[in-house]
Amino acid sequence: MASIIKRRRLASALRQLREQAGLTLEDVASRLDMAQSTMSRIETARARARPVIVHSLLPIYGIHGIEADVIVQLARDASQRDWWYAYRDVMADWFRTFVGLEGEAAKIQVFQPQVVPSLLQTEEYARALLGAAWVNRKPAEVERRVQLRLRRQEVLGNRPGLQCQLVLGEAALHCRIGTPEILAAQLDRLVQLIDDGRIMIQVLPFTAGATGGELGQFVLLDFPYPEDPPVGYVEHLVGGQLVEEPTEVDRLRAVFRHQRTIALSPEESRKLIVEVATAAT
Repeated sequence: MASIIKRRRLASALRQLREQAGLTLEDVASRLDMAQSTMSRIETARARARPVIVHSLLPIYGIHGIEADVIVQLARDASQRDWWYAYRDVMADWFRTFVGLEGEAAKIQVFQPQVVPSLLQTEEYARALLGAAWVNRKPAEVERRVQLRLRRQEVLGNRPGLQCQLVLGEAALHCRIGTPEILAAQLDRLVQLIDDGRIMIQVLPFTAGATGGELGQFVLLDFPYPEDPPVGYVEHLVGGQLVEEPTEVDRLRAVFRHQRTIALSPEESRKLIVEVATAAT
């Protein structure tokens, strides 16, 4: 289990223990001679709760013995480095969190209106796309981002039972990323993944009209355990944001559900992808 999942569970446990003890963030921060903002970041999993801090917190909450030992061990586990740590030089903090969560998801739903989603890209397609998106960076850095993308695909490819549902705008099939050969190979890859039963793709045709996704791409992640609430993720050219508020996650889910109802069926979508791939060569 990724450390980010453990950190989220630890954050939730610490928040519940504080509330059960009838204490405010200000109360706890003053007792530990710590900034209130730091405590807030710990309880929202935006900062790591080091084991020594957790060990100091638990007596304040009236937690001792075996129960305290379990929580401190969770803090130790949450401090372990995940596989993506080797790529931290090309990952913003928000993206590290998303990648950690992505690798633990039981179901991934993606809406991408313009290009093939990162988890389905061929190496050549990813290199051409990232080279354009990071045109002001050195080739070595772009290559690091390509290899990170391929590593993410490898991690998810080793997850048995993972459900992947994607809605692609028809423009994603026609947008010429790289050479015509690169695009054709990318579309062939989509067909292969569909035929292998690893993903479900529906295409939103140009004639679909308003889809609810005109403002950009998003991802929904669902996890196998009920203590890990679903999250959304939205991304744009210069950043990304996790969506954790339940009402906002529900809104993304409703949009995705709507998109699926107006998109082509999986069978019709496969047929269209094959047609576009044939025309691209």
